[in-house]
Amino acid sequence: MSYVWAGYGVTAFGVVAYVWRVLHRGRVLSRSLPPEERTWQ
Repeated sequence: MSYVWAGYGVTAFGVVAYVWRVLHRGRVLSRSLPPEERTWQ
């Protein structure tokens, strides 16, 4: 049963790491745009 929990843990960690990377990359890229091209503001 421990391998099932280990699989859930690895999957959860992978999802969290992916979400963090996507959000971090989006913030970095948004800072590189000039203010007139930031349509969300």
